[in-house]
Amino acid sequence: MRRLPGRHLRSHVDFPVNSGSGSITIAGVPKIWLPEQRMSITVTTSQEDGVNYGFQLTAIDDLGRAAGTLILEDTIQTQIVEGFVGTNLRQYVQHTSAGIVPTTFGSKSWTFTWNAPSQHIGRVSFYAAGNAANGSGKTDGDYIYTTAKASVGGSA
Repeated sequence: MRRLPGRHLRSHVDFPVNSGSGSITIAGVPKIWLPEQRMSITVTTSQEDGVNYGFQLTAIDDLGRAAGTLILEDTIQTQIVEGFVGTNLRQYVQHTSAGIVPTTFGSKSWTFTWNAPSQHIGRVSFYAAGNAANGSGKTDGDYIYTTAKASVGGSA
């Protein structure tokens, strides 16, 4: 059975969200997207004293529905899961257990592709949560960070 999207991040509750010295960033989201445009998106979770890192990202429209399609570039370090929020089925890209080891000291990055919707739907919001873990293998002592970016639909 698959765990619910975001559940592993919600279980890290020792510290208030965004209270540590780290951050999560989303790079590659354009200010304006075009139908069926493919964009490389990179999510980076960082914290200087982190040992392992994780993330989860979703892209939704203003009504909370999935917007576009997330496509993996690296199936070893990232995976796609689905889950309902209310009646809306959403797609999430997140780390795998093999994808938690830092890219460089103090951070970890994951790259995947976002394929824009085939028709104009207005603004698309990208929401991400990241985990900077202390490496204990437990959920205590870890920090959670969140961020969001938006892109509006344009015309060719």
